[in-house]
Amino acid sequence: MLGNAAMQRKAISLSNIVFKWDCYPTFYGSQYALCPEDQCLFDIPDKKTEAALVPLRAAAEALERFGGRNPSKRAFLYLVPDNQNIPGAPVAPLVANALSYPQMLSVVRSECSNAVVIDGGVSYDQFLEGWYRTDHHWNIQGAYAAYTKIAQAMGLKVDAARTMDIISYGGIQFRGTLARRSLDDSFFDVLTDIKTDSEQNLLVSVDGGETGGPELLVRRDAYDRGWYGGNRFTSHYGEYFNFGPGLVTIRNTSNHSGSGLLVIADSFSSCLDRFFAENYEFVYMLDPRNSNKTANQLLDENESIVDVLVLMCRSNFVAQSTINALV
Repeated sequence: MLGNAAMQRKAISLSNIVFKWDCYPTFYGSQYALCPEDQCLFDIPDKKTEAALVPLRAAAEALERFGGRNPSKRAFLYLVPDNQNIPGAPVAPLVANALSYPQMLSVVRSECSNAVVIDGGVSYDQFLEGWYRTDHHWNIQGAYAAYTKIAQAMGLKVDAARTMDIISYGGIQFRGTLARRSLDDSFFDVLTDIKTDSEQNLLVSVDGGETGGPELLVRRDAYDRGWYGGNRFTSHYGEYFNFGPGLVTIRNTSNHSGSGLLVIADSFSSCLDRFFAENYEFVYMLDPRNSNKTANQLLDENESIVDVLVLMCRSNFVAQSTINALV
C-alpha cells in the first residue's frame, strides 16, 4: 500500500509541475494532503456548511446549559485548532468555502454566555512551529503556548517568558497519525517534552488505580531507556504521554490551596495536564470517550473543584460522548 501510494503521489507531483499547487492529495481519493515545501501533512478541510455547524452549536449549547446549572463554578472552553482550519494554511484552497477556526470560534461564542470561550487561534507560522507535521497533535512547544494562553485567560499565575529546556528524542523517527493514514512515510517528526518544576511533587491516579508519580503521566524514564514501540508508525505522542485513561487525578503535594480544576479533554491535554498542577492542588482530567463519568458527578464527588475547562479539538467537542458528559 505504501509503495502504491508513493507511485500515485509521484504522478500527482508531476502534474503539479503544470498546476503549481502548494498542496495536493497524498494519493488519488485521499482525504489527506501534502505540502512539499513545508514537509507537512494535512487533513483536507471540511466545507463551511450548515451541516458542519449544527453539531458545533449543539455542543456549545450543552456547555452553556452546564454553566447555567453550576453558577458557582467558572467554566471555560479552549477549542484546539486543527491543521485543516488554520488561516493561511495551503490546504484551504483545495476546498471551496473551507471551514476556518475563526468561523468556528464565532459560532461557539454566539451560543455561550455562561462559559468563557478562549481564542486558541494561531497563524500558519505558529502552527508550523507548534504542531507535529506528520501527526494531528501539537508538540510540547505548541502545547505550552496554549497553556500560557489558557492560564492568562483564567487569571492563573504563569510565566509567559519562561525559558523551556526542551527534551528532544532525536533518535526516534516519529511518523504520526497523518503519516499512517495518508500512507506517506517520506519524512518524520522528533518527539519533544519539557520537565516542569512541580513534577516531583505530583501524586497521580489513573482510572481509580494505585497512586504513583509523574511516570503515570509521562513515560520519560522508559523512553530514556529505549523502551518504546518500534513500529514505523508507532504513535509516540500517545505512548509517551500515556494517552487512553478515562479519568486521571493529579495532586500537587506542595500546593495547599485546596482548589481543584476539572479538565474535560481529549488527547490534546495529555501532555499539559501537569502544567495546571502548578496552580491547583487537584487536577482531574476526564476524557468522555473513555469514561462514563459526567462533569456533574465529579463536581458532586470533589468539592475542591472551582474551575471547569473544556479543552478539545472540534471533532471530539461535538461528539455525543462530550455532550453526555456535560448533561
